[in-house]
Amino acid sequence: MDKTIYIKQEDGQEVAMQIICTYEHDDISYVLVESNEEEAFLFRYDENGNLEAVEDVSELAIAEEILGALEDEETD
Repeated sequence: MDKTIYIKQEDGQEVAMQIICTYEHDDISYVLVESNEEEAFLFRYDENGNLEAVEDVSELAIAEEILGALEDEETD
């Protein structure tokens, strides 16, 4: 299964990123992605596939916990 997602940047260019995981929290859907530079980004998404970048500290903290748990699983 291809885990590539294309994110449109502010300048209109699309960047390919790899989906790390998707999850729901408080009835909001999230996708955690990784760029080629191994930088992680968090987006909210709706049922139509519309993405919105997440900048809220509390939402990012939850994503960091999830990412940490996934990394721990990989090392076990």
